[in-house]
Amino acid sequence: MQEQTQSLMDEMSRLQQRAADREEQLAKAQVGVAQETRRALEAAAEARRLAEAKVEADLLAEALHERARLAEAKAQRVEAGLRAQGEELHRLRAAEERLALAQAERERTRTDEAAAAPAPSGAVHVRTGGEARAAGGAAEATAAGTGAPQETARAAVAAGGGSELQAKAPAADAGLADAEAEAEAMAEAKATARAAERQKAAEASARAEADEKASVEAQQLAEAGARKGPRANGANGGVDSEAGGSEKGRAPVARKLAKWTELEHAESGERRGAIAHALPILGKLMDSDWHGSYVHSPTARARLFVFYGAGDKGLNYGPWQHLVKKQFPEIEMLVFEYPGHGKHKADVIGDVNALEQEFTQQVIQYKDGFQNYFSCPYGVVGQSAGARFGVNMVRKLANLGAKPEKFYVVGRSPPTAVASDPRVPAGTDALLDWVCENVMTSTAKDIYKTQLSAMTHLERQAEEQIWRADLAMNGSAVPPLPRTWRVGRAGTICKRPDSDPSKRLKMQREPGSEVFVTGEEERGKAGERWLRIDEAREGKKPGWYLVHGGPLGINEDLLEPADSGSEPADGRGHYFRVPVQLQVHYSTGDHLAPPEDTGRPTPLVDRKVPPMRDWSRLTEREPEFMEYEGLEHHELLMHQQVLENICQDFLRVCRLR
Repeated sequence: MQEQTQSLMDEMSRLQQRAADREEQLAKAQVGVAQETRRALEAAAEARRLAEAKVEADLLAEALHERARLAEAKAQRVEAGLRAQGEELHRLRAAEERLALAQAERERTRTDEAAAAPAPSGAVHVRTGGEARAAGGAAEATAAGTGAPQETARAAVAAGGGSELQAKAPAADAGLADAEAEAEAMAEAKATARAAERQKAAEASARAEADEKASVEAQQLAEAGARKGPRANGANGGVDSEAGGSEKGRAPVARKLAKWTELEHAESGERRGAIAHALPILGKLMDSDWHGSYVHSPTARARLFVFYGAGDKGLNYGPWQHLVKKQFPEIEMLVFEYPGHGKHKADVIGDVNALEQEFTQQVIQYKDGFQNYFSCPYGVVGQSAGARFGVNMVRKLANLGAKPEKFYVVGRSPPTAVASDPRVPAGTDALLDWVCENVMTSTAKDIYKTQLSAMTHLERQAEEQIWRADLAMNGSAVPPLPRTWRVGRAGTICKRPDSDPSKRLKMQREPGSEVFVTGEEERGKAGERWLRIDEAREGKKPGWYLVHGGPLGINEDLLEPADSGSEPADGRGHYFRVPVQLQVHYSTGDHLAPPEDTGRPTPLVDRKVPPMRDWSRLTEREPEFMEYEGLEHHELLMHQQVLENICQDFLRVCRLR
């Protein structure tokens, strides 16, 4: 009995163990099923993402196809217009030929009619040539009677020929009238074209004369200011009058160093008044964290936006606002406040592209920001690091169709050199001391040191972060247009040789292989994009590569830009040129942004800086330059005369004065 009981207990233990094993296996299986389910869900989500991506890619491909179709239609319209012009020219030339032939035919007809006409009895009109001879022949035949049959036959033939020519005369006259009408239309068209050409030449001559006159007047004003007006004072910018001050304490002279052509021609006061009256009064802008200094003007008709330099804040622009309100009531000035600066409570941003994205989202795209800010005449002022950010924003706004009237650069070398980290020391106190010694003027340095001494340790650290972010943004370079491209998946490239621009050479290349261009771009007649071939790197004869295959019937890109890491870092590329006039203000005493290439690094960057003339690489038009004598960097940025010169020029551009 005990053995049976023990046997049953052992059996129960085995069954329990087996059940536990089964439960463990079941739990593992459930875990496996859960994992498989999760993987299946992830796969389904990935499939949905791929499907959405495919739909998006299809939509993009359809949009690109539509763009290519529109470009092709535009090219066809242009070609049809050219064909119509050619046909019209051919028609006019044919009309000239028909007119000449009709005139010759009419002359022959008249001559033959005169030769074949019989002599009327008692004629009172004078006859010449063939008419007289025909009349004489007829008289001879009549006098001779039957004895002159030959002469009679000749007279009959002459009379018959005259009748036939008289029958043809009306048709010749009608053809001649049509030809004369066509000739008159052709002459009228030619006269209109010649008048338009004369008017265009007269306008060009008037503009050239006005430009020359304005240039001479500007030079005379600059020379008069140099003789009679204030002169550069050196470092501190104090101002004394000509009568009572020393040479040291006078304000800087600003000199125009380039021929200015923007609206330099003289206009009457009535015309300027009419233009100013036509511009509406500006409404007040909504409050924003980006408004560092903003005073609404009830008489303003144009806005001046300011992007300030490194370490600054809108609170420091009270004197500028007072000057604008007092001397330039037609202008409303807004100083934008970067995140982490002044009243704009947010994290500082040291990347210029990230800052551009924040500005786009929070100012341009916020509610009706684009309409409220940029629908009126406006100008942009970029000071030092603010000019680096301003380049991006001016390009962005120009691409959106709201380009400014002018872009004013103050104290900033062209951002075309290879990017470099700023030469700043580590540590809070070390950085702030470096800023005092290398960026501030003597007067501003003392004030800033007093402000720093009153700050807590956390406030000084926040000040350090602002300077580091701003200097990092300032040190970034504008990226050049791509010079290395890769062949698209079609494996086809199209070349337009310089030797025959009408020719298109279609070639096969390995997809993904590299092609090398200079960065220079050109748009064709149908809007197609062409890239100038780098002859040295590509080993090809001069010419251009086509980017998109639309003209070849290939609805995709033939070339795609390679990664920026493959670009040669030599600072010699081509750049996107903004369609905006630039005016550059610089000082001979600015060691952070010197006028010319000094051949050595500046205190800010461990490399040479480009000369001011290189700003021409970033704009479609030749920049204007204003030089100040002896002002240091920080002094130049905040000098009253700089603001006055900018406001006066801005009002001139907007035709408000």
